[in-house]
Amino acid sequence: MNPEDGSFLSDTFWAMALGQFGWFGLISYISVYMRIFIGIKHKELNYQQKAFCYAAYAAQLIHAIGSAILSSSSGVISAIALGMVLGSTKFKINEKDSKSFLLERQNDGE
Repeated sequence: MNPEDGSFLSDTFWAMALGQFGWFGLISYISVYMRIFIGIKHKELNYQQKAFCYAAYAAQLIHAIGSAILSSSSGVISAIALGMVLGSTKFKINEKDSKSFLLERQNDGE
């Protein structure tokens, strides 16, 4: 570790998460990112939106290996873009579940 060779002086997000929050925090972060991935899968998106979401998600995780993108301004901007696409659609609902929901709502109104 000297000014000429800084190859091991990388500030990565995952080391920061482990150092600040311990193993519980690291596992919590990983579980949140797994839920985001599952959420993308269960959204009603067209092909282009789904491709954008998976690409942005993968880019964040890959970039997080070598830098602190998840806690930097560029990471926040990509998370906002991902949230805007995912927030503008609805989850896939089973047709049977939606019919039973509508019947319950009609019975409540009577």
